[in-house]
Amino acid sequence: MFRRLRLVAETLLLAAFAAVVAGFAFRHLPFLGVAEQWLEDYRIGALTRAKEKDDTIVVLGITEKTLGRFKYRSPVDRGFVADLLDTLAAKDARAVGLDVLLDQPTEPAKDERLYEALRAFPAPLAVTYATRADGLTADQAAYIKKFVPPGMRGLGNLITDGMRDTVRWIYPGREGPDGRWIPGLAARLSQELGGPAPRHRRPMAWRPRPAPTDRAFKVFPAHAAKALPDAWLKDRIVLVGAVQPQTDRHRTPYSAVQAGRTGMLPGVLIHAHALWQLLNDKASPKPGPLVHWAVIGLLALVGASLTFVGQGLPMRLTAGGVVAAAFLAGGFALYRWSGVLIPMGAPALALFGALWLADIRLARRERNQRRFLKDAFSRYMAPSRVEQLLDDPSQLALVGERRELTFLFTDIAGFTTLSEQVDPAELTGVLNRYFDGVCHEVDAAGGTVIDFIGDAVFVIFGAPLPETDHADRALACAGRIDRFCEDFRRTDPGARQLGLGVTRVGLHTGVAMVGNFGASSRFAYTALGDTVNTASRVEGLNKAFDTRVCLTGAVLDHMTPAEPPPARPLADVAVKGRGEPVTVYESLEPARAADPFWAEYRRAYALMAEGAPEALPALRALAERLPGDTTLNRHIARLEAGETGATIIMKEK
Repeated sequence: MFRRLRLVAETLLLAAFAAVVAGFAFRHLPFLGVAEQWLEDYRIGALTRAKEKDDTIVVLGITEKTLGRFKYRSPVDRGFVADLLDTLAAKDARAVGLDVLLDQPTEPAKDERLYEALRAFPAPLAVTYATRADGLTADQAAYIKKFVPPGMRGLGNLITDGMRDTVRWIYPGREGPDGRWIPGLAARLSQELGGPAPRHRRPMAWRPRPAPTDRAFKVFPAHAAKALPDAWLKDRIVLVGAVQPQTDRHRTPYSAVQAGRTGMLPGVLIHAHALWQLLNDKASPKPGPLVHWAVIGLLALVGASLTFVGQGLPMRLTAGGVVAAAFLAGGFALYRWSGVLIPMGAPALALFGALWLADIRLARRERNQRRFLKDAFSRYMAPSRVEQLLDDPSQLALVGERRELTFLFTDIAGFTTLSEQVDPAELTGVLNRYFDGVCHEVDAAGGTVIDFIGDAVFVIFGAPLPETDHADRALACAGRIDRFCEDFRRTDPGARQLGLGVTRVGLHTGVAMVGNFGASSRFAYTALGDTVNTASRVEGLNKAFDTRVCLTGAVLDHMTPAEPPPARPLADVAVKGRGEPVTVYESLEPARAADPFWAEYRRAYALMAEGAPEALPALRALAERLPGDTTLNRHIARLEAGETGATIIMKEK
């Protein structure tokens, strides 16, 4: 029963992992994101069910023939625009959106006519607006601000994705230079007509079209507006903007299956789609995050469960292919008949990813069964030591040797108090997961776990296999352990609930006796000597200096890189049980060490070590910039009490 439950739990975990990896891969890897977007765009462009043209929104397009009527093409003739507004007012248009940028003067008389026409227009009117942030010059920004009344301003921006420059969202607007909100053009018109005016971008729900090569809205030439029957414009929302083939064209999802005018839409038609969506309160065809992740998780679970289908990878892959094909067909059918765009690429990847992980798990289980004795023996000593014993059983003799090594000790702050207050079973589970992670980081760095002492871990580098870079490996391991433990405290539910303390790490390099020590009937592979005791004391100094990773100068002296790793000196500490002071450092992450502050700290520390009177003001200045730093405050207190130098004598362990 327990084995079955464990198998189910492993399957669920594999599925969850595969789902998360696939979901984030399609979100953050450009080539995968493009594939997912293409699948969405193809469904929108090819499978959207036909619908008659919208009867509430009409577009008056400024065409090449329209521009051919004027002496100049740009800016659009202001007298023509003024006449167009008068015509729309006379034909009782319900509202007008003017997607024409009025950012510079033209002919004074025509400019004046348009200026008055804007303010006299009897119905809601929104006019495209822009600021310096949109690329206008100072003169243009000042002109349009004066020309277009605040209540008519609507930013004409469009939001495209960063991969294919395809419009996918309704532009809500932004704050202007004066701090007042300027809505997007569609949002402004929607607001004026009593509809929603979103303050955050909203996924676009494209209005269906009568045919793949047709438009969703009626488009008439702007210069023919006066000749159009009044009924075609009466009580209609009229959008005016450029529709020329080479002007203001933007990629849309329709571009996945159609090119030209039906795939690349002019901005005014995109505003029409956005306005239609807002006024009709149409939701995005893409489901929310919960459904999105549920679909990915379901396919991942199916993939992980295929490990129970037949014997052999080819059969499982065949079954996975059948499931993936059925899922893709179902996704296309779902959009065709219900208009819902579920993710398709990420779930398919999750399915095969989970299948692959499950196959790895199956192969691993078989290997583990064949290596049962070896793995069982490895629970009692380091795997590298087991490999040595398998190669040469004569090493089981009680013998030791002097060797230069680097030692690493860890300890969890406040663990003793925590263990007295928490249920042992609950604490054991958290501690075992913690040890698993720490050991993983040790193994990855090439260290050997010698012992677990309560919550502490004792690790050596340079034995049983000799290594010239044992100090480098140890310091790299300390960084890995620090990052893991901080992440474990944040992400492990049990650790969060218990309030697990920080992990403190101490490092020291020196000569010690290493080998098999004990009785003839029972012994252990370990290291003995003053160097080991010093390393343990160095770990305890983290508490005194409020640090997480402390190391001695001996570690830095034995590093192989020409450039020493980033670290800051803490003090020359005379630890308990050792008369001669040892210089102790705090390891710094590269990003933190790049701050010029630490170069100033090292200069101030050098002054203090020399006994220079300038050390105290230098340390005080640094403490003002980093007031909570225990090391700075401790040295300042020493110097203020009359002490000199950088030596601290520790009376406690």
